[in-house]
Amino acid sequence: MFFAIYWILYSGLVARYIGFEEVVKFGLDILVFVIVFRLIPLDVNKGLMGVLIGRWLPLVALAFFGITTLTALVESLNLITILWGIRMSLRYFLILYAIIRLCDREDVDKFKKIMDVAFIWNAVFCFLQLLSEVVGDMMGGLFIGNGQLAMFLVLMTFIYTADYLKEEKSLLEYAIRLAVSFAIAIFAEVKMLYFVIPLCVYGTYVFMKKFSVGHVVALVIGLYAFVPVISSVLSLYYDKSYVDRVTDQEHVMEYNESSYGFTKLSFNRNTCIPMCHELILKKGDHQLFGYGIGSGTASSRFGTDIYKKYGLTTFYFYFTPSYVLVEGGWIGFVLFVLFYALLLWRFYVFYKETEEPTSKYWATMGLLASLMTFLMIWYGGEPYTNYYQFFVFWGFCFVGLIQDEEEIEEANDNPQEVQTIIPNS
Repeated sequence: MFFAIYWILYSGLVARYIGFEEVVKFGLDILVFVIVFRLIPLDVNKGLMGVLIGRWLPLVALAFFGITTLTALVESLNLITILWGIRMSLRYFLILYAIIRLCDREDVDKFKKIMDVAFIWNAVFCFLQLLSEVVGDMMGGLFIGNGQLAMFLVLMTFIYTADYLKEEKSLLEYAIRLAVSFAIAIFAEVKMLYFVIPLCVYGTYVFMKKFSVGHVVALVIGLYAFVPVISSVLSLYYDKSYVDRVTDQEHVMEYNESSYGFTKLSFNRNTCIPMCHELILKKGDHQLFGYGIGSGTASSRFGTDIYKKYGLTTFYFYFTPSYVLVEGGWIGFVLFVLFYALLLWRFYVFYKETEEPTSKYWATMGLLASLMTFLMIWYGGEPYTNYYQFFVFWGFCFVGLIQDEEEIEEANDNPQEVQTIIPNS
């Protein structure tokens, strides 16, 4: 299991410095499938999956796969392309399943240490890339590009902030890690992180601490000081015109509504839904159901007519909403968003019902990552095309909710009777 996690964290170095990017990506998928279908003993933690994730998450996921697969068959999509599309989303659920079935609380601690070491190595490679003038979108640290890098920094900000609030890290350790994260965001020009890193810090503070006047004071101070502080920090590396553009609300809005790709028809974050509806989903049935799972794939080997016709003019695959709309229509998109809304609710229920410190910690982490996913859906295509990091994170969040071995045995013997921290819904 941990070999797959190391693969997620470090395989980008192989793809970047040696090559074989497709082999690296597909090799991970094969490894996950082997773990799930060949290496998980039938009697290990067999009751925990349903107890932890509930009944509605699997039902919504099955509805999404069922409807989009049926649509693909009706559209006479190539069978291999359909399987390729199913594999693209199914792999995330499989790794979540494998972590819950195979891991325990000791593994959760090991996971945190692995992530901490990866943070250090990521900083080292970002620095080396900076020296080589590999900056902006090309900077990825351990990862192929800055999209995966951004997700990693978000998750680490949650972990480090929570550890500091629990007094597991000193203020100096925390401040250094936060400063490194922000510096990497600047060098990689991940504009979203200029605002999201402080938001992650505040969100973690709110959920880790009981409500107090301090929450309100921190928010007020943050609102007044945010733009001046961000502007001052960015000005250490960028010129004034860039800083003004990034911190100006009207320019940010204009940027997210302009052509993001290389044509006048290319989508952007604020335009991908209406433009997809107008340019690609023209018929009523396509507006409801899309073209089927796999129909929007940008793979060089399994490219479809939809991709050939619209891909390099609209770049719909850059953004999750338009990508999901192409393959699932509005019904598929609603199911896709509903899944993450239910996941958010699941962690919120755990967060409200448990008082045990470690369980509370991981419920908070899962809740924050679920909330951040909605921003990630708006920001780019990763939640649909490469979301391994978050599903691994959620897997260990779920495992972290289990308080002791007796709960595991009780869940395996009689899942309906587990009452301590695990809700029945």
